[in-house]
Amino acid sequence: MFSKGNLDRKEILKQIAPVIFTLVLFVLLITGLTSNIPDPDAFYHIRHSWIYRTSGIFDSSFPWTQYSVIKDIGADLWYGFHIFILPLTYFPNLVDGIKFGGTLMMFFSLLLAYMAFRKLSLRWPLFWVFVFALGAADILYRLTMLRPHPITISLTLLLFAFFTSKNHQAVILEKNSNGIFWIFLISAAYSWLHLSLSWVPILTVLTIGLFRLVYRQRVNWPQSFSLLIGLAVGWLLRPNPFGAAKLAYIQVLKLLVDKQGGLPLRFGKELLPFVWENFVDMLIPISVLMLLAIGFFIWALRKKDFLEIANEMKPVFWSSLALAVFFFALSFILARRSNEFFIGFGVIFLGLVFTHYWNLRHRIPKFYFASWLTKLIGVIIVVALIYGPLKTVYRYNTYTDKRF
Repeated sequence: MFSKGNLDRKEILKQIAPVIFTLVLFVLLITGLTSNIPDPDAFYHIRHSWIYRTSGIFDSSFPWTQYSVIKDIGADLWYGFHIFILPLTYFPNLVDGIKFGGTLMMFFSLLLAYMAFRKLSLRWPLFWVFVFALGAADILYRLTMLRPHPITISLTLLLFAFFTSKNHQAVILEKNSNGIFWIFLISAAYSWLHLSLSWVPILTVLTIGLFRLVYRQRVNWPQSFSLLIGLAVGWLLRPNPFGAAKLAYIQVLKLLVDKQGGLPLRFGKELLPFVWENFVDMLIPISVLMLLAIGFFIWALRKKDFLEIANEMKPVFWSSLALAVFFFALSFILARRSNEFFIGFGVIFLGLVFTHYWNLRHRIPKFYFASWLTKLIGVIIVVALIYGPLKTVYRYNTYTDKRF
């Protein structure tokens, strides 16, 4: 669709217009399910942004945190995000700014996810956007929040796409050598918006590089250096960057350790680990799809006669699967919000497997399609794709009903 080099910008925009229209309808449908504000942290974010508008963009103090390390350090961990949402503070009522901002965050996050799936050349990328958004109640809930998390989750997927795809015309961006400029730009935006999650792009790139080495493929060092430089620039583009780094350490490591140690900290429930009741409650449909996709992937690796996976694509499959499994495990070991990255990388793996099957389905002997096992798998997939979103929306409503 966007991979042809002869498409001009007007043609690209014409083709993406239906996608934008569909995403807008979906976002309005989801955010219209409740008039409540999903997350109380939004009050902090928009008030901090209001301070930048009224006192200047270099005033990173926050006078309402007298007994917090934020006051002692005098830094802003989410500086870029607060500058980004500054226009929302012009609403006469900041609550209206929060609601409108949450809608915009969800739209931009899903659009970035679409760009990532398109760049990865997944078949039906818009479909995978909906699988991503409706994969679990936690991810749908997170996408509606006026927080930097929705944007950074999708930026992670977009960086993965840049590091694994050779399709540089797929995201309405100008063609450039290996996407180095855009990797730098996305990485700088990442750490500028959400410094405490800057380790996620680094982990992503290390995983891709590891599997490239396993398959004796060249590691693109210029791309890697571009990512590191971008993260550093985004970190430094704020008042008191070293204080912000200390806050990131406290949030990422110290707070997790303190919670794991049993301190009665009555905030940050997303930093508590999942229990198996949570898995049963929301992750069974996406996990069933993942298990079926893993089974097909292993089968395809063995059936080299008609479903052979190209050698250059194997690191892409393996790295998306490894990252999905890693964040799935992290959800139960450290923090439940890791499952949002599990959903993101899991959907990439699902999309890669489906696209590979679709492209080579004519090679599969017909007796495979007629077998009872294939029919059973088809029924399971359909049930998971119907039941999963229904359960997700139901659980999402139970989350928002308890909010403000």
